[in-house]
Order: sequence, then C-alpha cells, then structure tokens
Amino acid sequence: MSDKSYPPPGYLAADPWLLVEEITHRVANDYAAAIGSLSRAAARCSGLDVRTALVGAAARLRDHADLHRALLPPAADRADLSQYLRRLCGAVVRARLAERAIQLTLVETPIEIDAQHCWRVGLIVSELIANAARHGFRRRGGGIVVELSAAEGGVQCVVRDDGSSTAPTPGRGTRITLALARELGGRIDWHFGPGGTTAVLYFPLGERACKLAA
Repeated sequence: MSDKSYPPPGYLAADPWLLVEEITHRVANDYAAAIGSLSRAAARCSGLDVRTALVGAAARLRDHADLHRALLPPAADRADLSQYLRRLCGAVVRARLAERAIQLTLVETPIEIDAQHCWRVGLIVSELIANAARHGFRRRGGGIVVELSAAEGGVQCVVRDDGSSTAPTPGRGTRITLALARELGGRIDWHFGPGGTTAVLYFPLGERACKLAA
C-alpha cells in the first residue's frame, strides 16, 4: 500500500468556484434524471389524464432546471449584469410566476461587472423576487418590477411589488441575501407599505467595473 496521503495536499483548498461548479453539475444531473423518469412513465401510460399530468410535471421540472442554469455563474471573467438578469428573470417567470398570474418587468441599464459579483447579484435578486411572490400576493396575481441602474458610483437594483406584504420575520433566505450583499461591499434596504414592498440593493462599483451605456 502506498504511504502517499490522499487526498493530495492542496486538494481540500480547491477554488470555491470549482465547488460551485461541481454542486450545480450534480443538481443539473438530478433534474435530468427526474425529467427522464417522468417522460418514460408518461410514455408507458395508457390513460390520457395520467399521461397529460406526467408530461405537465416534466415540463415544470424543465422550467425549474432552466432557472437553475440561469443562476449559474457567468462563464467569462466579466459579464453584463443586465443580460444576466434578463435571462434570470425570464426563467423565474416560467418556473415560479406565470402559473400564479404574477407579471415581472425588468428595467435595465447595461453594466459590466466581475462575474462573481454578477452571480451574487443574481442570487440576491432571485431571492427577493421569490419573497415578493411568496409574501406579497398569496392567492392573487400582481406585478413585480426589477430595476437595474448605475447610481452614486455603484450599482442599484430595486425589486418592487404591488402586493400587500408587511415586514416578515427574517428567515434563512433574508440572512443569505444580507450576507451576499456584504460580500459585494453593499447593503439591502427594505420599505414596506400599503402599496407593496420595495427592496433596494446597492453596492459600489469596483475600479475595474465600467458602465456600458450612458
């Protein structure tokens, strides 16, 4: 037996991005396996109602798989945040909002930032949209607006809904979004009122960040 250590030195100090990539790869494979199982079950069913339900369930899983892919870090070192959010918002609508008659509008300004920052913003915005849908609308439809702009030497992203939510008890999702905002060197402020909830994410632009459009 070899006396060499395993795993080799440095293995556990792998780049965190590699760990993210590995986790997301496994989740994507799990989605694909579940979709395949439902599709095969639907093909074997003789009853129209059951087959239709299974096909519909497979389609819903595909929508959630698309949302999972939309939340992956950009492949390049830098990315246009507006394009990243546009893809993400489209996936969120299909996976979470359309069936509840909740409309989502993105007002965007092209802004190029570091890919890791872009990814963190996407995670924050996804959670803020989910909170708006969960707490603001309950059993009725409504509207959510995501507005991205450059402001005061940084980036501002506002998520606003016209629901009826009051200030909820902070949960794990809120703690995660606040931690992500701190990693960006920024903050999130919430405003609750009878006309809806507004969450404002702000973080400074780094020296390498540049606005793509005036």
